[in-house]
Amino acid sequence: MIAVDDIGWFGARAFTDGAALNRREIDLAGDVRTMPEAAEILTEALNRPIAFAQTPIEQVRQYSKDMAVMLEWFERVGYSADIAGLEREFGRALTKLPDWARRHARPNGKTQGEVA
Repeated sequence: MIAVDDIGWFGARAFTDGAALNRREIDLAGDVRTMPEAAEILTEALNRPIAFAQTPIEQVRQYSKDMAVMLEWFERVGYSADIAGLEREFGRALTKLPDWARRHARPNGKTQGEVA
């Protein structure tokens, strides 16, 4: 998981520090959570129930074979970024999901993207 603000920061850094970052591949993430954990965090931040419901992989495959392959890879291999290493190297605390959720939740339980 990574917040859009963090992606933008790294993107800008690629332009401002191009020589140091040229030809580097950097795995970006600000937090690592399971989907049930994410649902729990969002439930708390929005003050309304958010449930994680896993779609059966065969149903995903009917929609998109590529998406199914990607999800199977996540399940089998996983995605791992060295979050602590990124924070040390770049001197930036990356956004954790609870912080992001609190920042983007509205008092009425809606997010910035929802219409009242």
